Amino acid sequence: MTAGARCTATGFQIIGFLRFMLTFAAAVFLLIITPGPGVLSTAGVGAAFGWRQGLFYTGGLCAGTNLVGLAVISGLAAVIFAEPVVRTVLLFASAGYLGYLALRIALAGARIAFIRTTAPGFLAGLTLQFINPKAYAVNTALFSSFAFYPASFAVETALKLIIANAIWLPLHLAWLYAGVKVNSLDLRLACNGRSTLGWRPACWLWLYCRCGPSRASRRAAPHETRILNWG
Repeated sequence: MTAGARCTATGFQIIGFLRFMLTFAAAVFLLIITPGPGVLSTAGVGAAFGWRQGLFYTGGLCAGTNLVGLAVISGLAAVIFAEPVVRTVLLFASAGYLGYLALRIALAGARIAFIRTTAPGFLAGLTLQFINPKAYAVNTALFSSFAFYPASFAVETALKLIIANAIWLPLHLAWLYAGVKVNSLDLRLACNGRSTLGWRPACWLWLYCRCGPSRASRRAAPHETRILNWG
């Protein structure tokens, strides 16, 4: 092969690499930008408890997402989800925990002593992602597809983690900022209570439309490669 032919082949390889990498980045962006339990609860925590506490919660979500990704990459998730009952248990656990978080957000600032709530923090965000079966399904779809660097699995996986986090974090911070701005509008107490209360039906509406038992058990399978919501 001549030097010119080698240069041409290398150029095509670089173009293919960039094309698949950009496709992966676009998929991650579309997964996150669509409202899911993560971004909705992030905005709710920001509206109810402010920027500082929202950062702790978002940090927990980020750590949980990466732990789920590592479980998928290592094959641990495939072993766990080989048993269908595990998917069902995680589905109901995540639904119940999401409802619990929504209740804490809705009751933020309540004047009645026995329903005063503490702000969800790092552990709350970590727990939500860790027990969310859809997080496992989405990470499986992302890390088992879009092979833009087949020469090295380690390099490709590292690049995917970097790209995913580079997109995930700014978008979640944007949702957190949006929630904080709702809280900074200086609304009357009654209106402010209704605004935080609104995050609860929003979370449950998302849960009903996207995580129904008839669909979630099928979508949470580890071999599923369709794109789902990562939020």
